[in-house]
Amino acid sequence: MADADLTEGERTVLILNPHWKTVLWPFALLVIVAVAAAVLLVVIPHGRLQGPGRIAVGTVALVIAAVWVGVPILRWRTTTYELTNRRFATASLPAPAATSR
Repeated sequence: MADADLTEGERTVLILNPHWKTVLWPFALLVIVAVAAAVLLVVIPHGRLQGPGRIAVGTVALVIAAVWVGVPILRWRTTTYELTNRRFATASLPAPAATSR
């Protein structure tokens, strides 16, 4: 929270981020997805469909990683908790800059 958002006499006491344990399961899922993709890449039989099969495995692994791992990590990195001497505020994304007309 910017100083302009504080009321008169209010001061910031603490600014915190969520604990790193909140992204422990997404990182574990990332490892599981990577291992599963590697195993699938190894067991794809040689032949005419080997190339498209590997592309499909990589695409599915990338989508799973982006949605189930990337989103929680971005949410974790962009969330802040601010404690002032009068209130507790949370912010999950930077607020857009105000424009005057």
